[in-house]
Amino acid sequence: MIACVLALNRRGRHTNLVKQSSDLCVSTLSHVLSSDITGSNSLQIVRLLSRTIKARSYLVHPSVLACLMSLRIKDLGGVRASTDRIDRLPGRKKFYNDTKGKDAAYLNKKARKAIREKKDIEKEIQEAELTVKEEERTHNSTETLKLLFALYFRILKLPVEQNSPLLPAALEGLARFSQLVNVDFFRDLLNTLKEIMVQSQQTRTSLMCIVTALDLLSGQGK
Repeated sequence: MIACVLALNRRGRHTNLVKQSSDLCVSTLSHVLSSDITGSNSLQIVRLLSRTIKARSYLVHPSVLACLMSLRIKDLGGVRASTDRIDRLPGRKKFYNDTKGKDAAYLNKKARKAIREKKDIEKEIQEAELTVKEEERTHNSTETLKLLFALYFRILKLPVEQNSPLLPAALEGLARFSQLVNVDFFRDLLNTLKEIMVQSQQTRTSLMCIVTALDLLSGQGK
């Protein structure tokens, strides 16, 4: 599927069939990312796309990068990330339903004790399972964020004169996930946006840099 998406960028092969296949693959990837609850598939997709885009010297169709906008990172745990650092927010309290059965009042003392012990064991198992799932979600979230921001930042660092078609998609992605950027990463990121604005001769690129910077500063950046 990834190969089919990237095939859209090959010269001399811009046939309708290739475009239709690539569009279908991009749509499918977006659907997988948006419906991924645990983040496991998202992590694998971001890792594979990051490696492949880098191997192709960032000469790929913008839709390949744009599909990452569908990531459900917001739902995968409270974290803040940069290209090499992760900060985790305090975990949320878990609440469990421990209601008693309707017939509890009619049971003898021994039976009620056995039921309580059984419920305690079931509760401990449930807590352990939820803890494992939450740890998995957090791990996937942190790894995905690091890969994603590293990919965006490498694209922003490309020579401006190359007029990389991936730059707008990278700026849009940073703006979308700006609330997840580690505040310690702001200085380098804002300096890079400033350099792009100074060197770029395209008004749209400069405006997108401003929008991205404002999104960054509207949250933690205040």
